[in-house]
Amino acid sequence: MNLAARLMAAAAPGEILVSRPTAERAGTEFHLQRLKALRVKGKAAPVPVLRLRGSIAEAGAAAPQQARETPLVGREAETKALAQSAEQVSLESRARWAYIWGEPGIGKSRLTAELRTRLVAQSWRSVTASCHTYTSRTPFAPWRAPLQTLLDIAPEDGAHASAAKVSAAVQKHAPELVPFASLLGELLALPAGAEPSLASLDARERRHALNSLVVQLLASMSAASPLLLLFEDAHWSDAPSLDLLAALLRRDDARLLTLVTSREAQPAEIGALGAAAVIRLRELSADAARTLIGGGAEYSRAEAERILARAQGNPLFLQEIARIGLAAGAPLPDNVNDVILARLDRLPPEQKTVLRTAAVIGESFRREELNILLGGSLQDETVGEALDDLRSLGFTRDEGAHPASFAFAHILTREVAYETLPFAQRRHLHRRAAQHIEARESARLEAVCDLLLHHYELASDTPKVVRYSAMSGDRAAAVFATAEAMEYYHRSLAALAALQSGFEGDRSLLMERLGDCLDNAGLHKEATDAFSGALGDWRSGRRSCRLLGRPRSPRSREADLSRKVAVSCERRSDYDESLNWVNEALRVLPGRPGLVGAQVFATKSLVLFRKGLYDHAVLWGRRGLDVARRNGEPRQVAYAHHILAGAYMELGKLKQALFHDRLSARIYHELGDLPGQARANSNLGLSYQMLGVLDAALYHYEVALRADERLGNVSHSAIVRNNIGEVLLVQSRLDEAEEHLLAVVSAYKQGMARTALAGLAEVNLARCALKRENLTSARRHLSRGLRLLKSVGAEGLLTEALLQRVELLLAEGRPRQARRECHRLLAEVRELEAKVLEARAQRLLGRAEAGLGRPAPAIAHFREAVALARQAAAGYEEGLALLELGRVTRQSSPRSRRAGQPLRRAASILAGMGAAADVAEAERLLAALA
Repeated sequence: MNLAARLMAAAAPGEILVSRPTAERAGTEFHLQRLKALRVKGKAAPVPVLRLRGSIAEAGAAAPQQARETPLVGREAETKALAQSAEQVSLESRARWAYIWGEPGIGKSRLTAELRTRLVAQSWRSVTASCHTYTSRTPFAPWRAPLQTLLDIAPEDGAHASAAKVSAAVQKHAPELVPFASLLGELLALPAGAEPSLASLDARERRHALNSLVVQLLASMSAASPLLLLFEDAHWSDAPSLDLLAALLRRDDARLLTLVTSREAQPAEIGALGAAAVIRLRELSADAARTLIGGGAEYSRAEAERILARAQGNPLFLQEIARIGLAAGAPLPDNVNDVILARLDRLPPEQKTVLRTAAVIGESFRREELNILLGGSLQDETVGEALDDLRSLGFTRDEGAHPASFAFAHILTREVAYETLPFAQRRHLHRRAAQHIEARESARLEAVCDLLLHHYELASDTPKVVRYSAMSGDRAAAVFATAEAMEYYHRSLAALAALQSGFEGDRSLLMERLGDCLDNAGLHKEATDAFSGALGDWRSGRRSCRLLGRPRSPRSREADLSRKVAVSCERRSDYDESLNWVNEALRVLPGRPGLVGAQVFATKSLVLFRKGLYDHAVLWGRRGLDVARRNGEPRQVAYAHHILAGAYMELGKLKQALFHDRLSARIYHELGDLPGQARANSNLGLSYQMLGVLDAALYHYEVALRADERLGNVSHSAIVRNNIGEVLLVQSRLDEAEEHLLAVVSAYKQGMARTALAGLAEVNLARCALKRENLTSARRHLSRGLRLLKSVGAEGLLTEALLQRVELLLAEGRPRQARRECHRLLAEVRELEAKVLEARAQRLLGRAEAGLGRPAPAIAHFREAVALARQAAAGYEEGLALLELGRVTRQSSPRSRRAGQPLRRAASILAGMGAAADVAEAERLLAALA
């Protein structure tokens, strides 16, 4: 029975219950027993009336609902703007969004609730993503509830049933993204098998795929009926959630209206995306404030004006001050928190206890949870009556369809109630809440680890903080929130430091996980330190973990940590130190090394490759391949083939490189590993390009590019695009080449491609311009390329760019300067042991000598270029050198037929590559010779 109905039942026939302000001015508490003493004899009345401040509700069944739904006044312009956005979504099927912000209590939630009520009545669907203080560092926490609602995942569904619903929804609404369905399962903490297509994705690529999947799901689900998404309290949002929100707001082809509310101005993540409306809720006008307080009906004009002056147009202040029923001339609270506190102080002890205890649970709570925390201190009937009364008085409201689910009427109400709890009682209640959640969710603790961490931190339970901080870090890492994962691991390490000794194994695990995150974030020096620390702890401790469980492969752990240090050193180009660490890993590797052994051998092969020791790289690559095969690890087998192919390519053994890259690509395809397919096909394209089989090179490059674009891997696709541009350049398809090369430069400007790659793309654009005989444009692009390459010290690429400058000097008619520059570069190229660049330098030196009228040395340089290019299997360079050799031979001896042989060989080689312009030049010279 609600409060108003109970008061009605208590009134004797012919008696009238006085208003609440009268009771409070009489110095009495507003509850049943004391109100009985305030009955006033009078004439019989047909219907006794109880007036509740702010709701002006008659006693009876309607009172609680009206207490919750105060009239929306003074927000007509804002309501109209939002309604117009909703109408545009319905009529144009184009997404819109609005940003609503203002101070606490200003009416953000009331405004959005009004719009939601209207739209639901018009057959819209509505979901809410709520941000909370305790989840402000939990990646994607606000998105769980709306996604569970849209995917029809109920609390009683088991984990596997929920995972099946995710798969079915992705198959229906985003079939092209089915390989990424497990990413959504990870966000929702559902069991998901290891997806082969995701295993090689880095954190940025996985985050991009997850964002794309969620955005596509929401867009597709809005097709049947318009969808309203409320993203509430964005000032407490975690960074990954804002990133996902920004991705959604960029999508405009959906019947979706998104309302974002916050206490602060727009964050940078979404500020530049162009909201349909940016609404800053300010104080209510004086007339609207008077309407909300009741037009002074219960107060004298002077008293009402005094309240209005103090409230300064804050709707929640006005609503709460109206409910409190101040006596004339009584002191006014300073702010809305003080008003709520004054109301809370007037509650009976039972209601106050229930409200404070519920505040420990959170902004919403269930009767079952409340009873657990109360621990039998109140009878069940008393708890029920208190909940009814609190709802009638506007402290709480019903939450959702569940009959025993409640929420605080306003977040400030919950905050004030919580702050009135003594610290000792808070700790006790938080511990009890955490223990209840642990028992209830024992089969899926990962899904609630952030909530458990919140309660155990406030309960000051250090071992539990260590455990659930680490678990929250693992969850953050699983959804590719690297920065958030590192913060959780640091919190776990800080808690671990407060415990006594004997936890070295746990610390080692945490340091390793921190190192993995640092490596993924590109902080390789810091990762090296973290892995070294993990190794030191593992060696100094009992090699067991007391809080965090058993590590993977404990016998091989020492070798694996040494390998991880080596990989971090390699990634920061410290190859000597990397080799030292990989040798240390070999020293401590067990007799039967298993997968860790295969990884150690492959790492040593890679480091030797980086040091230019290609023969040794092949030997260790083969050992890694053998161990991976024996252990039946197909992904490691594919990687070993990939490493071997790179070493063989540098040795000029292109047939062996092709063999291993083909096997690598086949295995990655069988695994469904898109990143692996992209890398293997890119290498295949490069091998074919070096062999001069340009059509095959283009095919494999395009396969790699499609895989990269499907993954959203902009950085690797930029590498592939540059290679495609180089092939198209050879084939004189200049417009297409420029399109790909400009895309590389654009990716660099967006921070998605490396500086050295952008420099190479600029050099290739200079080659395009030179083929068009646009020397001004060629000089401009070459200058940019040289500047970028010099800034990162890319020696090999810088030499290639300087050789392109020699070509520009020759085109400008400056052979003497070109010869001088080329002699200097030739010495540098020989130090690099780069046969293809040496062949090009010899060819350009021959052109310079020919330009100076010295055919004999020119012919000698051309012949040397042909020999070097053939040795390196560089078909295009060989064809160009033969073409120049035939040209100079013909010019020096016009009647000699010795020029015909190199020209015919050049035409044959270049025709096989599709180098149409160069073939035409060879055929013209042959025709002239004939």
